[in-house]
Amino acid sequence: MTFYLGLLLCASLGGLGVWLSRKSQAAGMLLLVASVVGGLGLTGWRFWKIEGGGGPAPLNMGLAALGDALGQQAQPLLKDRTGPIALVFPSEKVMDTPTRIVLREMFIRALDAADRPRVRELVMPIVKGAAPTNGVPLAEFERLLAGASAPAMIVSFAGVPKGIEAAAFAQRQPRAVVIAFEPAGGTDWAQPLRSGVLHRVVLPRPGTDFRKGTGFAGMPDELFARLYFSATAANVADIAAQLGSR
Repeated sequence: MTFYLGLLLCASLGGLGVWLSRKSQAAGMLLLVASVVGGLGLTGWRFWKIEGGGGPAPLNMGLAALGDALGQQAQPLLKDRTGPIALVFPSEKVMDTPTRIVLREMFIRALDAADRPRVRELVMPIVKGAAPTNGVPLAEFERLLAGASAPAMIVSFAGVPKGIEAAAFAQRQPRAVVIAFEPAGGTDWAQPLRSGVLHRVVLPRPGTDFRKGTGFAGMPDELFARLYFSATAANVADIAAQLGSR
């Protein structure tokens, strides 16, 4: 519909140009040129859409599996807890909007219908001069959560801030449930997991790249097991040892 309306507009401009050229040749030629250029541009755009260049990007199944699994892991931990569910994402400099949407929507879909309205999306600000590899600043993390009104659960797709044990939400009682995805791996998350500040940490398995998930096939739970570790207080030593030996 947009294509044909555009062509109609270009044709109208052409007709107006022919009529106007009787009074002002320069103005008429300008409209005729605009009509031709517009028509060619619309035709090129239409061809691009038909060939698939303008179609939706394939779903990254590696990300979809991650969002789905964190939602499934979060659901039983929400029992008898009230308050918002804060989804914390890294800044737009680190994670683009399509990635954030996939993770958010798959997480929400895995929750019970009654819990879905509790989800609050929070995006870390871009800190000038800070490199994406420097980790998550605890002060910015806490400042962002201050607007979530004492969340019952914090799900961080931005990683685990260093010094998270000192965070205000870690001292508050009852303590918020904290689940995190740590894309950088490492072992800094191990002690907060042992102490109970973190309830679960998901990490990429060595040698896998979850960002190139369009080539994966299988159910989300199968892909999750293939691409990620899920660390808890019970298996923290084993997983930390595997990641530390890379």
